[in-house]
Amino acid sequence: MSDTSNPHISRRSSVAVVRPFASAAERSCSENLSRLIKKAKQANVLKAESWDSPRWDLRRKSRASSAGDGGLCFTIDPSTKGNLAAPFPPRYMDFVKALVCRYEQKEVGGYAASNLQQVIRAASFLFLQLSPDRDDADVTLVTAGHLERAAVRASESMGAGYKNIRTKLIFIANLLVRDGIVPLALSWKCPPVSYNDRRAVAPDEDRLRNDHMPSPDVLDAIADLSLRTDLDDRDLLLVRIVDLLVCAGFRINEALTLPNDCLVEEAALDEDGIQLLDRTGAPLVRMALRYWPEKEGHFEVRLKPIPTVMQPIVRRALADIRRITDPHRAVASYQRRHPGRTLLGEPWDSLPADSVLSTYELGLVLQLGRGKTELPRQRVQSLANQYLENHASTLPKARGARSFEVSKLGLEAHLRGRSLAGNILRAGEGVQDIADSLCVVSHRFVHRHHKTGTPGTAQLVTDAMIDVFLGGLKSKTQKSIFDRLGYSGSNGAKLSVDTHDFRHWLNTLAEEGGLSEMEVARWFGRADIGHNPAYQHMLQSERVRRMRKYMEDGKAEGPIADAVARINDPIRRADFIASTTASAHVTDFGICVHPWNVYPCAKHGACAGCGDLRVIKGDEQSQQRTSQRLTAVEEQLAIAREAMTAEEWGADRWVAAHERERDSLKRIMAVHDGHLDPGTIVHMPSGSSAAKPSPTAGRSR
Repeated sequence: MSDTSNPHISRRSSVAVVRPFASAAERSCSENLSRLIKKAKQANVLKAESWDSPRWDLRRKSRASSAGDGGLCFTIDPSTKGNLAAPFPPRYMDFVKALVCRYEQKEVGGYAASNLQQVIRAASFLFLQLSPDRDDADVTLVTAGHLERAAVRASESMGAGYKNIRTKLIFIANLLVRDGIVPLALSWKCPPVSYNDRRAVAPDEDRLRNDHMPSPDVLDAIADLSLRTDLDDRDLLLVRIVDLLVCAGFRINEALTLPNDCLVEEAALDEDGIQLLDRTGAPLVRMALRYWPEKEGHFEVRLKPIPTVMQPIVRRALADIRRITDPHRAVASYQRRHPGRTLLGEPWDSLPADSVLSTYELGLVLQLGRGKTELPRQRVQSLANQYLENHASTLPKARGARSFEVSKLGLEAHLRGRSLAGNILRAGEGVQDIADSLCVVSHRFVHRHHKTGTPGTAQLVTDAMIDVFLGGLKSKTQKSIFDRLGYSGSNGAKLSVDTHDFRHWLNTLAEEGGLSEMEVARWFGRADIGHNPAYQHMLQSERVRRMRKYMEDGKAEGPIADAVARINDPIRRADFIASTTASAHVTDFGICVHPWNVYPCAKHGACAGCGDLRVIKGDEQSQQRTSQRLTAVEEQLAIAREAMTAEEWGADRWVAAHERERDSLKRIMAVHDGHLDPGTIVHMPSGSSAAKPSPTAGRSR
């Protein structure tokens, strides 16, 4: 039968017309999205001048030494498909801006621009899953699959940076559900961050450690640079700042915002008030640096103790930095005393304030002709004219007899406007004027294409300057100090290092040297001792060596330690210790000596009742985690007992399992609360047998 003979098909058209129908839930989601955007526009918590602009310039929230706090760019991630600075489609851009505003309201005082930019980057990963061809994306259609693929893509492309993106994706998912922007709840859990780099026992342990640490080649190059006498002042200044990072473990912006009078010294005295001497007979001195801790770390003290062996390096670094920055600090001090004015250098400072400068004189004042070679007069005039064109809005010019002219006062006001003024710290951190700061330079002082900076200006050395100095630019327009001076790795590889790597390195040295967790947290200026593990990269071999050393020195307790004490032959004793302590890695409750690379864990990670567990007396983190786990187990035990009373099937087995774990955890807590010396390693026996430390615990056998 033909279609034309079917009475149910229109004779006027053989094609059915399908009209999209939006359900009530979909219409509600779209309305909720519009409501979210409207509220964000009205509140405008970030004080954006133009909501529709793809870039928002923000009020600075971080320190003046941070170069990454200028604004937000609402563009698709430039690292994907090579499309640079492609803005989001309008509707999705409005959603991302509303996201950023909502995230800003989470924290009293808001977040730094770099943190908000991470929200935008997380939204860009989601956008590329919603719209691979980069057309407009409907956020009301987001599913758990979109979020999962965005998270996987972020983890593959960002490495360690995925941790920040992960938290932002979780925030986005929660907001979509909570504000009713998606019609159904999203049954999605963001893939966790892997912590294998701190628990690794595999052969690639060295690689995982080195991802966070400066390589030996970098450390050798830094040491050689520190001793060189042929560096110009620009390179020497940055080398000396790196010296401070290596000696004191500062965060980069803590070092760059040091006060000029940061050095504090006093004589080192014994308990009787007598001067202590070093091994050469010279008086010992206690040294510290005043600084402004970031992240609310020990703000009431604000002193960084300097180890004795590092004191000469710190004195040399401060002396060189002050010598180089004194002229720029004088400019900042003059600007503070004379609003709207600045120093131009002689002979220009001696001219009357109402003097007029020609374009050639302007070029001489700004030292535009002082590059690698001196430029002729005509070229200097040309550069000055170009400078006037580029800064026409802030540097007015007038037609003179033979060329354009500028007033001296106008030039000073222009240069003053290009300078940093006032407090360099974040709101609430304190007050420190730039004129009282250590790392003051002129504009473009460290730029390699200029012989000197811009006279009459003052700013801080920024973290971006240090990053370029140590790593160069990806565009290769500026090389790192290692590339410029011919330093390379042992295999010819290019050298680069991140400023934060020095903190990881020093933290690991402190851990290997035996400093307590509290001492490490305090010296590094951390508000929370729980931040220490992120910086600890002790090799398994070093943990094993330390465990064996404790056994040899009699600073261990338990069945194996007792067996060691009964072996008189030192060779047999060392062999026995080596055979029983072949591996060591961190667990929640202590150190596990099980050789994971030989065979899997028979306890399936149940560390509390395992005979391979070694508890370190006084380890604050282990004690805290044990206490938290004990509380949780006791709550679970109470529930299991109620179930057993109600005669639920299998409840008696749960009660027995929870009781065994509770008893094991109590034995661990007894070690921490007992009389043993801090640092003593206790071998916890497996099963239900209790540890019985001897009265000589913690002493040499």
